[in-house]
Amino acid sequence: TVGSDSGSADSLKLRRLPQSRRELTAASAAELRQLVELQGLKHSDCIERSQLQARALQALQREKTFPKPRPIRLGPHTANILTPKRLKLSERLPLLFVLHGAGRTEKSVQHMVLQFSKLSARLRCLIILPSSLGATWDLMPYVKQGTPSKDTKFLGLVWNKVMLEYNVDPARVAALGFSDGASYALTLAVNNPDVFQAAMTWSAGYYYDSRQMGPKPKILHGHGKADELFDFGK
Repeated sequence: TVGSDSGSADSLKLRRLPQSRRELTAASAAELRQLVELQGLKHSDCIERSQLQARALQALQREKTFPKPRPIRLGPHTANILTPKRLKLSERLPLLFVLHGAGRTEKSVQHMVLQFSKLSARLRCLIILPSSLGATWDLMPYVKQGTPSKDTKFLGLVWNKVMLEYNVDPARVAALGFSDGASYALTLAVNNPDVFQAAMTWSAGYYYDSRQMGPKPKILHGHGKADELFDFGK
């Protein structure tokens, strides 16, 4: 475990946007605008908060569209959304975040999309396969310098968008990762127990828990004794 007092622990939180009329009342203006934008609506004509809240309610009441597998691009970030075939409104599906290791390339991402598309179809689960903004996830800059995590902010937006568009079972959400992706998956899971029920990782180098106490998700971790990068003994 790596600990640090620098930066805000909120940087590791996936920010949940309002999902009911009641939650809209307590939401900030920024959260209402994000919700409207994620549903493809405009808010530039909303002068009063009441107008913005009404537009956000309109966004919430839109029917789930169940888009086919495709990439989601928000600013410079990209995440591939993988789905099984023949989605049904009556079927609530588990959701899996898959986080790549360091040194990802376009070729390696496409290989993961191909392999995890098969898993999505076989297990009937939704998969979010995001790409880090840099060569790897920006967790270590946060841990060492307290630099806000742009990757975590992006994952929060993608998670909210998937929750709006698909019929997700919120009681079956997990993170999976390898190497740097494993460190990030463990960190996201322990800092967001309200989102993740489990994490499945192998060859993680570390994880960061910003909380002093609280519930933790179920964790399955594997690590080879011959790992030359992250010492098994440590």
